[in-house]
Amino acid sequence: MNHLTNSRRAGVLAHITSLPSQEDLGKMDSNARKFIDWLQETGFSVWQILALGPTHYDRSPYLSLSAFAGNPNLISVKALCEDQALNETWLGPVLRRARYDSFEGIRTGLLSDRADLKISLLPGAAEFLKDNAFWLKDYAEYQTLRFSQGHTSWWTWPDALRDRDSTAVKKVVKQHADIHHGLLVEQYLFDRQWRSLKDYANERGISLFGDIPLYVAHDSVDVWANKRYFALDDDGQPAEVAGVPPDMFSEDGQVWGNPVFNWSQIKNDNFDWWIARIRRQLSLVDLLRIDHFRGLQAYWSIPAGDETAKQGKWIKTPGKELLDAAKTALGNLPLVAEDLGYITEEVDALRTSFEIPSMRVLQFGFDGSQDNPHLKANVEESTVYYTGTHDNDTVVSWFDDLHEDAQRWIREMLRMSPEDAIEDAMVENVLESSAALAILPVQDILGLGAGNRMNMPGTTEGNWIWQFDWNQLGSSVTHKFKKLINQSQRSV
Repeated sequence: MNHLTNSRRAGVLAHITSLPSQEDLGKMDSNARKFIDWLQETGFSVWQILALGPTHYDRSPYLSLSAFAGNPNLISVKALCEDQALNETWLGPVLRRARYDSFEGIRTGLLSDRADLKISLLPGAAEFLKDNAFWLKDYAEYQTLRFSQGHTSWWTWPDALRDRDSTAVKKVVKQHADIHHGLLVEQYLFDRQWRSLKDYANERGISLFGDIPLYVAHDSVDVWANKRYFALDDDGQPAEVAGVPPDMFSEDGQVWGNPVFNWSQIKNDNFDWWIARIRRQLSLVDLLRIDHFRGLQAYWSIPAGDETAKQGKWIKTPGKELLDAAKTALGNLPLVAEDLGYITEEVDALRTSFEIPSMRVLQFGFDGSQDNPHLKANVEESTVYYTGTHDNDTVVSWFDDLHEDAQRWIREMLRMSPEDAIEDAMVENVLESSAALAILPVQDILGLGAGNRMNMPGTTEGNWIWQFDWNQLGSSVTHKFKKLINQSQRSV
């Protein structure tokens, strides 16, 4: 078990985009460092973020264009301008011309085929290119082709590009050499800025807790460049798609639409792609959540084209072999399992055999059953415990939407006095639990109500754009949580 989940700690869930910023959504800038300083001052020792990949127009980190690349929209132009080592290279004039502009200004400055504007001349770039060769070449080619095709999905491209004909791909990349070069520099800049931020956090005792979605987007470099690893037909369309079966929440189940993995081919290739994926993410964070962990034991496969998940079936996954191979290749696996929903004994056995902590969410604890695993009394030490996740409403809004009888019963369950606020009671239950790691969404720390959730599952509008303001995170909040963390013996 990782040291972050075998001693009492507390953390905050807030994606980079949720930070205050002078540049649209949150960036890897001075505000990120200010947030790290606040975590340290308050006694939190873990900062949980969402997946870091480049997003489509809906901004969802869970349907990324790449399972390996970083999202260039998280790059802070201001922080680049303050990077002295970069300013002493050919990139310096580009930064000065785009100073404090959006990252589009940097992109424009990178579009040059001048011989002296080479990524290899930037500090640490040679090492970056070598360490990330496994995925970077495919990513830069894919994004260049996507640009040439008006940012359309890869299966709509001319056959030669769709099917990765090497001659056709090289021709397009050569035609758009400036775009291709700029994409490489973008990823270098993301990596450089992220590692600087991670060093700043680690030096102050703050560990970064990241996320790896189980599935990848159909419209991604991962599927385009590795079709053999996915259940696709000859035209590149999914033959089967992922989802979950009907349950008490949905009589039709859920059809997610992601192509499912061709696990037999992945296994034949010694799980190389998956191991590289885990290696890359563990190079960026200190602890990693595997989203939809149960899919590593068995996944719900739905025939492509079905509008409901009713006709799906469970298919076993070589998850144990994958994790064995990853452990052999990478050593210690500091992982957390997102094991919410329909979980079987087989899934639990897989998780516990690798000593991977579980997830519990207090909002899910009030179904009337005393043995509900999400109730504080039933939460075990090897657990990451939440008031809610990025897919939940805030505690205040969730509670306000309940019938008054349910509210009354929950208040009794939490042993609240009439003057107690629901967010305080929920936060204190999570912090005082036996769980090794307690995580609080920043919205619940601030006691925010309706209109402040990060994501509404099943919708594509208005998600992933929530931000807090520094005025909300004042001295009274700092003092309050510093006291709570000390009382719950979670200070490190």
